[in-house]
Amino acid sequence: MPEEPEDDWTNTAEQEATFIPPTISTSDLYDYRTWAQQERGWRKLLAAINGGAAVATADGEAAAARLVSPQSVMDAGGAFQQAYETLNWLEQFVRDQSRAMAGEDRAWQGAAANAFLAKMDYFADYIGAQAERIAGGDGTGGVNSVPNQLYKSANYFAWAQSTMSYLDQSWAQIAAVNGVTSEGNMVAISGTRFERPMTDQMLQVVDTLANQYDFTYSGVTPPDGSGEPPISSPALTTPNLTGELPVGRPRSPVLTTPNVSTPNVSTPNVSTPNV
Repeated sequence: MPEEPEDDWTNTAEQEATFIPPTISTSDLYDYRTWAQQERGWRKLLAAINGGAAVATADGEAAAARLVSPQSVMDAGGAFQQAYETLNWLEQFVRDQSRAMAGEDRAWQGAAANAFLAKMDYFADYIGAQAERIAGGDGTGGVNSVPNQLYKSANYFAWAQSTMSYLDQSWAQIAAVNGVTSEGNMVAISGTRFERPMTDQMLQVVDTLANQYDFTYSGVTPPDGSGEPPISSPALTTPNLTGELPVGRPRSPVLTTPNVSTPNVSTPNVSTPNV
């Protein structure tokens, strides 16, 4: 009788099926290649992409669907897009508002005002560097932006789920036609001569998705200096305030959207199963 899957790959929704564990160690980024060599390792490959494998009940299918979701990756891309827009607006907001209260032709002038402006510019530069990191750096057209890479990965993920389901069903049909018996509505492919070629093709799909998940992003380049203005004397004079300080409201944010191109996801060459 085939070996039962490890306890952490089981789920109360369906005891005989294999489900992706709640947590998997990331110490080995190629652990899926080890799974492919294990007995019934194809179950882990399929579960890692589709949430579950050898699932025969509606409760099991619902449990598997809750464990994986390409939409969650797309949502993450939207969150990083919003973070970029917020940082981009905040950088300009800090510069504009600091200059509205201090500096030339403003009520607050002098060494203290200059020190304040220098610190605010330094702070704004840091914010801008973080925004640039998310956007992928100047001159890239948004190709390497974090949102764009997440959108592309979500499309790869959806493709991988569809392809894994196709391989699972196609090999089950091939095995059934060649005399492999069924257990209920499931074809018992494990332990047959069809298990290895099916596992190898599933491994191609997982490997393609895993390589897409290898993100690139630009580094944060901090601004030069310490944010201190060149002050000839360490003694700061008291600002000479005349009239009332201007009372301003933060302007409505003007959000600029980076050029995030529509993901062009090419389908990896996974051949039709044949024996």
